[in-house]
Amino acid sequence: MRIDTVKLKKLLLKVLPYLLFGLFCTHFGQAWRMADGTNASEQLLSFF
Repeated sequence: MRIDTVKLKKLLLKVLPYLLFGLFCTHFGQAWRMADGTNASEQLLSFF
């Protein structure tokens, strides 16, 4: 079974924003968990 390149390109263009958003949120969440501090304000200061 062969997928047409045009259909594959359209599918990738539809899915790409969701993949990028998911990667960004995953990395942001990991950076937030690794930030020093015990409460949100301390974490926010050490995050930036």
